[in-house]
Amino acid sequence: MFSLPPSFSSDPHAHQQQNTESPNFMTSMVEREWFDLCSQIGIREFSTISKWWQYIRNEYDQPNSRFYHTTTHLFHLLTQCRDLFEKDSRFGGSKLLSMTDFIIIRLAIFFHDVIYDSTRKDNEEASARVFMKFVNEAKPEMLRNEDVKRVGMFIECTANHLSHKDKKDQLLFAFLDFDLAVLAMNTPKEEIQFFKDILVEWRNKEEFLQSSYMKHYVENVRKEYGHLSDQEFAKGRSAFIRKMLENPDQLFYTSEAKEKLEKQALVNLNMELSLYTEQEEEEAMIASVPSNSE
Repeated sequence: MFSLPPSFSSDPHAHQQQNTESPNFMTSMVEREWFDLCSQIGIREFSTISKWWQYIRNEYDQPNSRFYHTTTHLFHLLTQCRDLFEKDSRFGGSKLLSMTDFIIIRLAIFFHDVIYDSTRKDNEEASARVFMKFVNEAKPEMLRNEDVKRVGMFIECTANHLSHKDKKDQLLFAFLDFDLAVLAMNTPKEEIQFFKDILVEWRNKEEFLQSSYMKHYVENVRKEYGHLSDQEFAKGRSAFIRKMLENPDQLFYTSEAKEKLEKQALVNLNMELSLYTEQEEEEAMIASVPSNSE
């Protein structure tokens, strides 16, 4: 069910041929996906589809506040989703996602971070409200009420990825795993692809600091928390990582994500946590040195 999508392919030639890591390429593919999706759910007014695309793009690509949660993030999630939907045609198996599933998960992807402000605590609820506003305004003829409720639930579940075992919803689990796949980035920053289908044990701190995980993920998240000092960010990020590591076998829900991503994610999280621990120890040591007084 879960596989590394084409945009994360270990074959660099695939990227060079399509330049799939180009921001312009990714944005155009996300736009195409949006228009296809709106057509599939029965929105007939082109002006409505276009208006909402402009709103979504403007929200995700705010130049002064969005650095990780951008249309690039949407592209990576949508690529994973489409790869899952199209698996049956490539491997001759039965469909893993119905068309209804495919619609629900893509709507959740588009709207799950449409409101993102690192200073507020209700981003997910606010994003779900925007989705409801879209439904009420666009009036998609092919979207059932139960589907609308499910999309809203998916969006709100991203507030805490690790607390939904009781929901027994495999589509939700796939969606949440897509969102956290970034934790398993394991290539040097200069490589076109972000993932290799092997476990990478970082040889030292310097190598890890130059990884795609740090450069394309952590450093961009840090920029989104620019209102915090380095110490405040390290404290908050450490708390997040420690919470993730409380149940290291529960980072991901689907067996496929566990198999492909979990070990690398644990390596990355522990390595990142060690950076903050080292920083805290250095600061404590400096603070313990008495200042010279005359």
